[in-house]
Amino acid sequence: MQQSKPSSLIFGLWMIVLGALGWIASLELTLARFQSLEFPDQQLGCDFGILVNCSDSLAAWQGRVFFDIPNTLFGLAGFAVIIVIGAAIIAGAKFAPWFWGFWLVGVTAQFALTAWFQYQSIFVIGSLCPWCIAMWFASVPIFFIGISYPFAAGVFKWRKAFATKPIEVTDEESSLGRLIYRNSWLLLIVYVLIFFLLAQMRLEILSYIFI
Repeated sequence: MQQSKPSSLIFGLWMIVLGALGWIASLELTLARFQSLEFPDQQLGCDFGILVNCSDSLAAWQGRVFFDIPNTLFGLAGFAVIIVIGAAIIAGAKFAPWFWGFWLVGVTAQFALTAWFQYQSIFVIGSLCPWCIAMWFASVPIFFIGISYPFAAGVFKWRKAFATKPIEVTDEESSLGRLIYRNSWLLLIVYVLIFFLLAQMRLEILSYIFI
């Protein structure tokens, strides 16, 4: 039996909610950075100890990857774009296939950067930033939902977009996209479990929490 296309309303709402979560977390971390610059000797409100704090991440070079600009400023801009796109989809906007091509590149890039910073936090910096975790909990679902929706909704055909000659368009990509889209929550759970497993193995977070 053929699966129905995903609801654009539900997708738009997810993008607004997750975008808002990421934007608020980016704002809070940006304010924490300003506070640390103005009052360098003052403890930040998101510093809860050696393993869970914002100060280590804000002081590390990994927090300013591009042109020495804080990652949080890119987060403010990026999550705002996600919110606007979600609102536009709810309002009935229809985007061209080329737009979804750029969308796929964008959500994949932000996921790659998120995974990289998670690795840096666990294995290099050696601590977890609370507001960073909140941004990750927005970025990762945006990736799993956002990467499958264009295929599930049939608005982007991968093989047609990159074909060097005309080809017959089938529904195989849409069916696979719908399968991934409807099970994106399962992929998210697996990813989160792997993240916390790595954090526990390296940082022993549970022993820190329950002491």
